[in-house]
Amino acid sequence: MVAAFRAKTPYKEHDRFLNYILVYAYSTEDGTDQCDCAIIRDTAMSTRFPLVTADCGNSDNRCLSYGGGCDNDTSANIATVELRRPRRTRPS
Repeated sequence: MVAAFRAKTPYKEHDRFLNYILVYAYSTEDGTDQCDCAIIRDTAMSTRFPLVTADCGNSDNRCLSYGGGCDNDTSANIATVELRRPRRTRPS
C-alpha cells in the first residue's frame, strides 16, 4: 500500500516528508453517514457525505468528509479508534 502511495503524485514528490503508520481501525457498522438521507453509521473514522440540502442520493453530494458531521460522533479520534480493536489472546 505504501508503494502505491509513493508511486503517485503528489506523494512521490514529497515522500521524504511523509511517515506511514498502519492503524487497525475497527467499526461497528460499515458505510458512511449520509446526512442528506438521515443515514447514520457507527464507523471508526466518522466519515460522512455532509450535504444536508440536497435531495437524498443526489449526485451533488460526492464529497466524503472526515470527523464530526450530522451524528456529532466523537469516534474520529484515532486513539479512541485504536481502543476498539479486538484484544489479542495468547495461545495456551
